Amino acid sequence: MSFPIELKLVWQEQFLGLSLNQIIDNHSIPMTSYFIWPKTDAWEQLKFELDSKPWLQEAEKVMVLNNITRLMNQWREKRSISQLTDIEMRFSATIVPD
Repeated sequence: MSFPIELKLVWQEQFLGLSLNQIIDNHSIPMTSYFIWPKTDAWEQLKFELDSKPWLQEAEKVMVLNNITRLMNQWREKRSISQLTDIEMRFSATIVPD
């Protein structure tokens, strides 16, 4: 059985904080700590964390990493906090895999 993965964000003009939670029985369970990008290679760190979870399907890992890539690209283009509503709307349907 697979449980949805939730991507958590801290969106600031100077950095993007990313972490992953898993939703089990309507409870959000932390899977990772926050990784701060661009200070660290958050994408690689999250990939390592996902790869260390044997219960996750490969398709889920790819979907999450693709969404992280898209978010990082959006952050590069639109760091302003005023753009956050647009970002939330754009990613709300794709952050949590089915």
